[in-house]
Amino acid sequence: MYKVIKPFTDLQDGNHVYFSGEPYPRRGYTPPEDRVAELAGKDNKLGYPLITKTKDTPTEANEKVLEEPLGVETGVSESEATEAKESPKEARGRVSKRKK
Repeated sequence: MYKVIKPFTDLQDGNHVYFSGEPYPRRGYTPPEDRVAELAGKDNKLGYPLITKTKDTPTEANEKVLEEPLGVETGVSESEATEAKESPKEARGRVSKRKK
C-alpha cells in the first residue's frame, strides 16, 4: 500500500488526480509494478517521489481518508452564513428598513 505525498495527475490511470494523503492506487485500479516504482522514485516527469510505502492495508488506508474531515475553514460566522442563505429580496427588504 502506498500513500500520496505530492499531488499529481496519473497519466497512466485515465488522468486520475491524486491528492496528498490519499492511498495509491485508487480502488479498482492496479498499476504495473514499474509504474509504482516510477512514482515512488525520481524517474517520473516531475523528477521527485510522489508516493511512499505505508504499513496500512488498502482497506485501512481508504477508511482513514474517508474518516478525515475536509478541514475547510471559510472564515464566515454561522450568523453570516445564515444571512447569506436568505433570498436577495428578503435581504433587500432588511436593508431598506435601516436608517437612510
